[in-house]
Amino acid sequence: MAGKWTDKVSAFTQNAVSKSKELAEITRLNLSISNAEEQIRGLKTEIGSYVVDHQLMTDVPEIQEIYGKLNTLQRSIDESRERIHALKNVNICSNCGAEVSRESRFCDRCGQPIQRPEPYAAEQEAPAQKFCPNCGQALSMDAAFCSNCGAKF
Repeated sequence: MAGKWTDKVSAFTQNAVSKSKELAEITRLNLSISNAEEQIRGLKTEIGSYVVDHQLMTDVPEIQEIYGKLNTLQRSIDESRERIHALKNVNICSNCGAEVSRESRFCDRCGQPIQRPEPYAAEQEAPAQKFCPNCGQALSMDAAFCSNCGAKF
């Protein structure tokens, strides 16, 4: 009787070990599949970026539609960034990318002259504002001197 019991335990143990090995192999294979799928997604993204960056396949209607969506999203991003810059009262240096006060005429990091953007629609709708006739600096309505060039009014 002890022999049958030992044989059953041995068979059960061997079966459990076999199932464990199968489960480990399945897990390893699933992980391998997941890694390969992630690499495929990365490569597809890389291909898509290449196509967009080089303006390829612009004659394909489905791609044209995607380009349109990309352009719309990019304009939205640009407008939001410009609005953030307006709220922060900064310009971005075209040479080094630093945030520079809108009152500055030169970048304080690299010395590049700052290109001042046209006033934003929200700024144009704002109440009347005083500007220096000498340098064009925006001033408070009660200013007697320009804070940028020192001209007297």
